[in-house]
Amino acid sequence: MLLDVLSNQVWAGIGAIATLICAIISILEFSKSKSIKGFNLTKVLIVFKSKIKLYFTGNNGILKNSKKTKTNCNVNFLYKPFISIDTNINSIVRDFEFVPNSSNLIIGHDSGDILIWDIFSNKKIGHLRYFRKEGKIIKVSCSLNGEIFASVSNTSTITWDLKTGTQKKRVIHIENKGIYCVSVSPVGDIVAIGAKSGKIYYWNVNEENSFECYYQHDAEINVLKFSNSGKYLASGSSDTNIVIWNIYKKNPQEFFRFNWHGSSILSLCFSHDDKFLISTAKDNTLKVWDLDSGLQIESFDCSKDIDETCFVDNSIILAKEDFTIKLLDYQSKSELSSIKIDKKFTCFKTSHDGNYFAISNTAIRDQIQVWKKQNGSNGL
Repeated sequence: MLLDVLSNQVWAGIGAIATLICAIISILEFSKSKSIKGFNLTKVLIVFKSKIKLYFTGNNGILKNSKKTKTNCNVNFLYKPFISIDTNINSIVRDFEFVPNSSNLIIGHDSGDILIWDIFSNKKIGHLRYFRKEGKIIKVSCSLNGEIFASVSNTSTITWDLKTGTQKKRVIHIENKGIYCVSVSPVGDIVAIGAKSGKIYYWNVNEENSFECYYQHDAEINVLKFSNSGKYLASGSSDTNIVIWNIYKKNPQEFFRFNWHGSSILSLCFSHDDKFLISTAKDNTLKVWDLDSGLQIESFDCSKDIDETCFVDNSIILAKEDFTIKLLDYQSKSELSSIKIDKKFTCFKTSHDGNYFAISNTAIRDQIQVWKKQNGSNGL
């Protein structure tokens, strides 16, 4: 009797496996030609225990549930907690930036302290200090080559040599307490800052008397971003306009002006090949722009403001919406997965390659949490 039961169970198991294999083969034959431009996807139906689940499998072989993951569930989320940083400065972390091609994080505090932190060893490897009269650190930005970074305080912008920890140039702000954003060119030669007045100030770090200013917007500038090639600088303002322009000309040339958002611009992000620009605004929309034609190619509504975005690859976006981190595929207009962080966070930054992101909370003052992409490389 026992042998008969075991035999029946074995044959039932073999039958289930055979059914599963046949189902997968038939579905693959049906959908093997289906793809989405820029991110090849194969729809696979998995039949198991009389349940059918739809999954997407990407180029990296990772299975992601195509249904929206509940915001309080991280089972299918592509990123997992990596380290928790405690800077022990006893001051609020105001802004931070990943250094490309390294394991370092630049951290700016209200106290004026700037730390260089190695996330692999979870140790401080550098400590730079402003003069107390300079005030708190508002923003930091690093060049793509990882050699130069700029820090903005209430009164000045300082450009630093990251290797030596020395100042390269200090520019006193004409508009006191009116600088909202900063961006450094990929090779670290140009620094641009955006002001409350709608002016953009920029200068060459290597030239003594280089300083330019001109009007570009009718309201405060909320975000500035250099493209990866350095060809473009994008500016986003509360006047709802996005401007793409060439900063290397004597009289900066405006390439495109996008004004299809209905409210203040919150974030801008170039794709890795500089062919596309993502913008988000307070009208709860995310738009994708083609930089060859200057046309909007995608737009979709979000439930809340998205105030930071990053390309993980040419179609997948990592985005911060309110207190939720989401993975979005803008080409299929779908949410791949999401996770709601337990504690409210005010600053969210990603590494250039999308392998890491970090969050901080002003209520916890001097702590930062770093998350790592699963099966991603260790490079930044």
